[in-house]
Amino acid sequence: MATTSPFFRLPIELRYAIYDHLCLPEPRSYPYKSLSPIAAIDLTGPPLSLILANRKILQELSTYYFSRCTFRFVAQSFNNRSNKISESSLHIVRKIKKVELLLLPGTMRASGTSPAVGSITIKQMSAHWLDDQIKLLRDEAKELKTVIVSIRRVSWNHEWSVREEMEALLSPLEELRGRVEFRVGEVMGPGKVEESMKEELGLVLKWLNS
Repeated sequence: MATTSPFFRLPIELRYAIYDHLCLPEPRSYPYKSLSPIAAIDLTGPPLSLILANRKILQELSTYYFSRCTFRFVAQSFNNRSNKISESSLHIVRKIKKVELLLLPGTMRASGTSPAVGSITIKQMSAHWLDDQIKLLRDEAKELKTVIVSIRRVSWNHEWSVREEMEALLSPLEELRGRVEFRVGEVMGPGKVEESMKEELGLVLKWLNS
């Protein structure tokens, strides 16, 4: 398809509407069979036939697609320390503009009186998971603009306050401070703790955005 095709004479807004139709928000796609930190994407990918049709379409569609979709990293879905990310996935990470980090802290216990990261034990989620993903994003995701932080907790059984836990858990995010915008995502927790989790998450991210 030549760049003089009638398709490129359409207003760009109309071309974007066509891309919207092709990259539907449902169903959520899980396209990565190779080792990858990406667990989910909130848009289906562009049709391969369209991507291969023309270089200009590839560039325009890729730019539009990556500016709209959110890539989700789920705690323990990929461990950078034991798994080597595939080259194809690394190529995607380098184009990511928006990512959601879904943390699954389970039950956390303090092994001392200091709320330092090294003094906590985390069940379900590796204590190094967030630190590893942030280093990957810092080093490779040069186009990253937005980081959404979501948390799911199933229980609460330790002596820390929610604020102390949240500050310790999210401390690796400081590596990206000043470079990206942080947003509050989905927050789920046991009973009344959930509201405190939302409040303290918002306060930590507000500080990181300042």
